[in-house]
This record gives sequence, C-alpha cells and structure tokens, in this order.
Amino acid sequence: MNEQVFKNIIDKMISNNLNMESLIITCDDKEYKHLFVVENTQNIRSLSKTITALALGVAIEKGCFKNGIEENVMNYFNDIEISYKNNMQYLRQLKIKHLITLSTGYEEQILTEKHITTLDEKEDLCKFALNYPIHHNPGDYFFYSNAPIYLLSIIIEKETGKKLSEFVYEEILQKLQIKNYNWLESKQNHTMGCTGLELIPSDLHKIGVMVLNNGIYNSKQIIPSSWLKEMTTLKIETPNNYNKEKVLPKYGYGYNLWICKNGIYYHDGSDGQYLIIIPNKRMVITITAKEQNMNLITECIRELLSD
Repeated sequence: MNEQVFKNIIDKMISNNLNMESLIITCDDKEYKHLFVVENTQNIRSLSKTITALALGVAIEKGCFKNGIEENVMNYFNDIEISYKNNMQYLRQLKIKHLITLSTGYEEQILTEKHITTLDEKEDLCKFALNYPIHHNPGDYFFYSNAPIYLLSIIIEKETGKKLSEFVYEEILQKLQIKNYNWLESKQNHTMGCTGLELIPSDLHKIGVMVLNNGIYNSKQIIPSSWLKEMTTLKIETPNNYNKEKVLPKYGYGYNLWICKNGIYYHDGSDGQYLIIIPNKRMVITITAKEQNMNLITECIRELLSD
C-alpha cells in the first residue's frame, strides 16, 4: 500500500461516477484518507450491528450476563404475549448466541427502515419480531435480518440499566474520544441496535483500527481481546449469501461480522458503508457512500484484498 495505489483507487471511484463520501485506509499504522464531500456524521446502517456486538462483549466482561451468550432470550420478554403459538417451540430454544449469529430461524428480512415505515405507528417492534413466523430451530439456519439485533439491543438495555446508545458511548465511544454520534430509536424508545447509528467516518475508522489492535486504544483495553477473537471466528456458514466471484465473498458469519475464507472480516451497510479488516496486512478500510452499486465500490479496492 502506498500513495499511488490509494490515488488509483480514488480515480477509479471518480471515473465510475460513484456517489462516494469517504475512503480511509490504515496500513501498518499509516493512514490514507480522502473525503469526497465535507466530513459529517453518516448513517452507517448495518455496521451498527457490529458496534452492538462490541457492546455485548463489554457488558459480558462487566458481569451483566450470568450465562453469557447462553442466556435464554425469552427470560427477558416474559411480558410479551406470543399470539403466534407455532413460534413457542423455537423461542424456548432461542439464546443470545443465536441473535448475534443471525441464526434465529427467520426466513425473511424484517425491521428494516423501509419495513418499519409500513407498520402501524403503534406496533411494538419487539412483539412484532417475536410473533413473526420462525421456521427453523435456532442455530440451524442463517438468514440476514434486523430483528435479532433489535431484540439484542433491548436485552443489553435490560442488563445494563442504560439505553444501548448511552452504554456504547460510556464504554466505547468516549474512551475512543468520539463525541459526535446519534443513534436511531424505535417508537418504544429503544436504541435500534441493528441500524441507524450516525458517526463521522474518521471515528468509524478509529473503531476499526481499535478492533485490528485487539481492542486496544491508547494503550488501554477497550474491548476484551477474547471477545474479539470470538466475534471474528466463523460461527455459521452462509451458503445462500456466498458468491466466490465477489471481492468480499460472504462465506460465513461470526458475531455480527461477515467472515471470508482468506481471514478477512468485515461488515457492510446498504448504500455503500464498509468496515473491512485484513489482519495479515495490518489493514483497515472504511468506506462511506450513498451508492447503491456496492459491487462496483468493492471492485475499486479488489487489488487491496487479493493475496
């Protein structure tokens, strides 16, 4: 990685008329940064899921979860009426580990921003998610959905006694000297967890560098290294999402992170948000955009990800 390689990537993005906002790359502790627009807070969409997973690790380390990720999900939702009785056989088995691996058993993506706008304003999103048809035993089937992480955000709030956004700020963002943020809340006043976190791209990148450095920032351990090892280890294969021809083939999932066969792990968000970590190159790539052609964005950085 050098200045010329970085410039070539920028030129590709411009020549392809991609609606980019920022590209930041750190390689061997040297940072390369290009802003296509004035840097401001950006909705990082589904990258929010990774931040929620980091928060879970911190909460477990602080002793908030007696049984860690083996905690039964329904212990937190005894007050929710399950009118769709077919779900009960699955909900009884549901544990936190199934939420963070998106292996709850859904066959549809629910609680996207677009989906939420179609629901009645009075609809309790938690009740909706728990009553939405589940078709597989937890842990057996991966399907990408916002619902599991929204449920997780509520669980973290119940365990910590704080809104997820507040807990994340106090335990992660503040320690990284990140001040500018906002996180979308549901009508029930719960941090969404699965989406809606707004960060300045430079601050998002700082989180990625901290993860690459085993959770350490300014010589302080922010995220337990043992938790990061679990997050970045393959937990479930995702054959329905895998395409070996893509720059970032989604071979499997860890804890709110996509896992590639070559050791790269990352998460992406709609319209071109990426946080990519390449351990063997000591590299972090952060991308923000308002671009629907996400495949073309990754094609511009293909050379960086090759062996």
